[in-house]
Amino acid sequence: MLRSDTFVKLAARLKPTVVSIVTERRIANTYFHQQWGVDPFGRNPFNMPMPRQFKGRGQGTGFVINAKGYILTNNHVIENATKITVSFDDDETYTANVIGADPKTDVALIKIKPKKPLQVAPLGSSTNLKVGEFVVAIGNPFGLSHTLTVGVVSAKGRTSIRPSGRLLYANFIQTDASINPGNSGGPLINLRGEVIGINSAIRKDGQGIGFAIPIDMVKTLLPQLRKGRIDRSWLGVMIGPVTRQLATSMKMKDAHGALVREVVPSGPAERAGIQPGDVIREFNGTAIRTFNQLPWLAASLGIGKTVPLKVLRNGKLLTLRVKLARFPSQPNRLSQRGPQYQDPGNGVVERRLGLSVASGIRSHNGRGVSVTNVEQGGPAYLAGMRRGDRIISLNGSVIGDASELAQIVTSLPPNGFVRLVVQRGSRRIFVAFSLR
Repeated sequence: MLRSDTFVKLAARLKPTVVSIVTERRIANTYFHQQWGVDPFGRNPFNMPMPRQFKGRGQGTGFVINAKGYILTNNHVIENATKITVSFDDDETYTANVIGADPKTDVALIKIKPKKPLQVAPLGSSTNLKVGEFVVAIGNPFGLSHTLTVGVVSAKGRTSIRPSGRLLYANFIQTDASINPGNSGGPLINLRGEVIGINSAIRKDGQGIGFAIPIDMVKTLLPQLRKGRIDRSWLGVMIGPVTRQLATSMKMKDAHGALVREVVPSGPAERAGIQPGDVIREFNGTAIRTFNQLPWLAASLGIGKTVPLKVLRNGKLLTLRVKLARFPSQPNRLSQRGPQYQDPGNGVVERRLGLSVASGIRSHNGRGVSVTNVEQGGPAYLAGMRRGDRIISLNGSVIGDASELAQIVTSLPPNGFVRLVVQRGSRRIFVAFSLR
């Protein structure tokens, strides 16, 4: 039962664990050069001092997770900082160093050298968090130190939020507890006084909507953040959502799963036999309902671990095993274009798919036809096909030449749906779209 002093007690317990973070950054002075151009001798028309850099300041929040001075915050709060100053509710101030940071989850671990053991914010669990639960956010909105706001969990599993513009693993908790600029990196707390998330983002176009990184995701990263290096496991696929239209065309009972759009050459997935067009329905015993579940599952299981997965292919559910590798700094994505041919102007293919293919030219292995032109604004163009792609199969049927492709396209109903496996250089990708 919620008591009148519930939030008073939470504030008293947790405020001493929450810190204000002020950062300094060196920012290049580009304004003058943009307006007046660059003098080759380093002078300016008015003979005024023209600093090449100036100091910028940023603000955020963090919270103590270890009595010896370890503090969690957002990566975007401390990124590129030349100096980090941490202040407590009692005005104690320290300089902090970055121990580890992860831009892909927007989490960072910093450390101070306290004069005495610090009070710690207990870490709870976000796994069993329910929509409608009361939550409390503590932070420094607009520089107003140690502000407490109250709200509820509005939703879970939000994935389209990008506070730093480059998140790869996103699974946010949405809340209506007020989260404003300066709150970033602060704790989202349940009524037991446990941290269940790190406040990370707000919707600029929606007042009263804030987002927090689930604490269970953060706890998985902590051992690596302490070491100063993030090593992730890697599956080696490019994925997308399973639309209802695609699910219907594949005779699926539902639109659950992760659609494999591309398999990285020589990666773990290719070695395991995963193909473009497969739908991953289960990974290491976890049912995949939406495609955005998969990246974090694959990244957090561990390098070298072999896991089972179930894929739907041509109406059959297959069980495969994949040995996860280390996430590369840049996935092996090679040639972007295939060979070019003259456009023969194929009638039915051009009319219904919005592309032309090479006639009478058979590939060296007898599989596939090369795309010689893609109509701008047509179905194939909007689905991402390019000149030089080679169509390997359509709706599960292997394509040998242009006449076979035309025969299959002719047999499809009006507004039918096509599923293509396409070779693009060394890459093999999956493309799906509606016919005209």
